[in-house]
Amino acid sequence: AQIADVNQRITIAEAVTPNQQPNDLLDQRDQLLSDLNKEIRVSTLTQSDGTISVFIGNGQPLVVGNTNNTLNAIAAAAASGQRASQDDACQSLTPCLHFSYP
Repeated sequence: AQIADVNQRITIAEAVTPNQQPNDLLDQRDQLLSDLNKEIRVSTLTQSDGTISVFIGNGQPLVVGNTNNTLNAIAAAAASGQRASQDDACQSLTPCLHFSYP
């Protein structure tokens, strides 16, 4: 959510003062991306409006512009053979990741 928020603030700052880069915000976003990348490997794509979209795994969107998506990790199925989730797509994944899109 923080990266999406900073993306929005950058977009607003660039609209208000188009000839001046919002360097503090750009540095803040770079630091947030660096911190996130320490936890999970991410890839980024700079959009034409100056925002950065963030992807994980095989391209699942975590942040797109000013919108963040929710990522939930589901524990692996218990040793008893019970499924951790009713979601058929997650039966063989350990852990299973669910994305929620606004």
